Amino acid sequence: MKYMEFMFIVKRQVIRGHQFLTIPRPLANKLSGRYMKVKIVGNRLVYEPILESGDSSE
Repeated sequence: MKYMEFMFIVKRQVIRGHQFLTIPRPLANKLSGRYMKVKIVGNRLVYEPILESGDSSE
C-alpha cells in the first residue's frame, strides 16, 4: 500500500472508535484526495488514509 511510505511521520489518533492519522499540512496537501480523506475535528485537520481498494469513486 502506497501510503505506508509516509506512515513514519504520522501520529495515530482514535476519535469515537475510528482511527485517524494526523500528518503535517504540506504533506497532506500533496496527498489529499488521492491518498487521504480530510476531516476537521475540533480545531485540527485530521487525515484518514484511503486504503487501496478497487473502488472507482474517483
